[in-house]
Amino acid sequence: ARQGVLIKGGVYVEELAKVKVVALDKTGTLTAGEPVVTEVIPAAGFDRQSLLRVAAAAEQYSEHPYGKAIVRAADGLALPGAERFLAVPGRGVEAQVEGRTVRVAFGGAGGPAPLAVTVDGRPAGWLAVADSPRPEARE
Repeated sequence: ARQGVLIKGGVYVEELAKVKVVALDKTGTLTAGEPVVTEVIPAAGFDRQSLLRVAAAAEQYSEHPYGKAIVRAADGLALPGAERFLAVPGRGVEAQVEGRTVRVAFGGAGGPAPLAVTVDGRPAGWLAVADSPRPEARE
């Protein structure tokens, strides 16, 4: 109960011995739940600041932890407004920023989450977002 788990009955503990695999949603379960931007890799025509600025502008209405991490990483930058914000669960976001279509899309799995940023369909760069494991979580 101290760790937030309560098992009612010994039979359930005995049945756990038969378990081969346990799958958990890692965000906030095994991790701290506060992802941060760990890398900013601009494409040609962008620098770190301009990439973060357009990505954060597109993400400013997002409720996803990665979107919030991008907005936090752009703290101190003047963000333009975003219009026609659209979040597609499991895929990313799209918004009109300064008359251009900005997309921030999940780019794959494993390690820090790679996020591809495009402006009007052209690559603007990549952002990596990671969350640290909770101290009590074992690998």
